[in-house]
Amino acid sequence: EEEPVAARPARSWSFAWNEEAAWLQELLPIQVRAHGQLPGISYGFMESFKQGQTILRRPGDGMGIFSEIIVLPDSNAAIFYVQNTRSDEAFQALLAGMLQHWFPTQDSIQPSYTGAMDSDVFAGTYRPVQSAQHTLVKMETLVVGELQVEATGSHELTITPLSIADTYGGFGRQASTWRAVGPLTFQQLGGEALISFEEDAAGRIVALHSTAGYHGSYQPIRRWQAGPIQLAIILGALLVLALNIIVVPIKLIIRRGWRPMQPVPFVVRLVPWWSLLVSLFFVGGAITSFYALFWQDVAGMPAFAAGVSQVAQTGLAFLISGVGVLGVLFLLLLVVWRNPTFHTFSRFWQSIVVLAGATASIWLWHWNLLGAWF
Repeated sequence: EEEPVAARPARSWSFAWNEEAAWLQELLPIQVRAHGQLPGISYGFMESFKQGQTILRRPGDGMGIFSEIIVLPDSNAAIFYVQNTRSDEAFQALLAGMLQHWFPTQDSIQPSYTGAMDSDVFAGTYRPVQSAQHTLVKMETLVVGELQVEATGSHELTITPLSIADTYGGFGRQASTWRAVGPLTFQQLGGEALISFEEDAAGRIVALHSTAGYHGSYQPIRRWQAGPIQLAIILGALLVLALNIIVVPIKLIIRRGWRPMQPVPFVVRLVPWWSLLVSLFFVGGAITSFYALFWQDVAGMPAFAAGVSQVAQTGLAFLISGVGVLGVLFLLLLVVWRNPTFHTFSRFWQSIVVLAGATASIWLWHWNLLGAWF
């Protein structure tokens, strides 16, 4: 059985504190662990095990900078690091080199677990729990932090990031292999990082806890909720609407040179114009708001970190308007559906446009991009 949280004894360290800094000693003892075998968290510091050492870390990266405080309690030493770029790759390489130099014969490798295990129960897609739910920042989870866990052996997992970056768990951008060191705990193959899964009373996996980076926790999600599939859904809808911007003018040009056998009612002539308006609002609003909020870079971070600009608000307003115009188009289609001058191709194509617009509307509402939150 794995070590319970209460079983790990409290640590106390004897730093040479001066009177002004003595209060800092109260920040260091670990207050909580996601699992008994995992590093824990103190008041503001995160614990990790490297080269056989207990390390307390306090990251401080922000817009255009990266910084970190490293405390080695057992060695009565501390390091402060700062750089004027946001990437942590240089720091991780420096820290690994320093620990290897100071403690070359030590490590934090744990023995493999050989008990009965069904690795398939851990497989699935996971999303960080430290993600926004009620603001447009929720969109960040589409490209940051999602993981795909696959069972590659009876006691082995492969974890593949589905996103361009991982903010919390320390999984990087490449697939990694993890071996079992406990019934629910795994250690990175060839490394010292630890993760642990949490299960409910029924034995279902409800969380993945990682201490490899910023002590991240992840929750399982359905495969269709994953970022790549969600992005494919909205891109497909916008592609149909963008194609409609080409189809409608061509059809209107052809109609101008064609004299119908019977007069076309005014309401039927309105349909392509409202359809074009729907497409322009959705496509224009999506391009404007996505660029101004997420694609544009401000000091190494997405633009929304600096606030919602006027350009972004305009794009979000276009999206809201598109939903309203889509409702009008739907009503027009109901009115003209059986009119003989409303041809089969028009019925088919405009139905596809309405479906694409409805899909985009639901998607934008789900990801908090219909403007009510900015």
